[in-house]
Amino acid sequence: MNGTHVHKGHIAKACAWCAKKGAAPVACSGGFSLVELMMAMVILLFVALAMMQVAMMTMESNARNTIRDEGTRLASDRLNGLRYVDADDLDSVYDESHGTENRRIRNMTVEYTVTNTVTTLASDKAARIDVKVEWSWKTETFDVTLSTIRGL
Repeated sequence: MNGTHVHKGHIAKACAWCAKKGAAPVACSGGFSLVELMMAMVILLFVALAMMQVAMMTMESNARNTIRDEGTRLASDRLNGLRYVDADDLDSVYDESHGTENRRIRNMTVEYTVTNTVTTLASDKAARIDVKVEWSWKTETFDVTLSTIRGL
């Protein structure tokens, strides 16, 4: 390059720093030092760790929502089934009935506990049907309750 080289962002024929230190023009090529590279790697490490944490939180939230949606779907299916039960059988068969159902969600099995409650209303002319589904995930217990009123 005919004696020209890059030093700190400018091109110079004779670098005063190189001349003062007695260094060859290659020494002031504007590259990164080992300390600068190490600092850049540490910063990238922290950014990568933060991104992994965000990804883990997103996956956990997504799994919790999927489990909740399945519990709501189970309650809805059970409630829809109770709408078509004969009115005479509604009180005797489904009042305070309990049951558990296991569902496979994302390589894990979730146990749902289903409780049906039938309450007669308006002088035995209507009934309120409540379906409560409970489940545990991690250390918390969750539930969803769906209700409807039907004539007897």
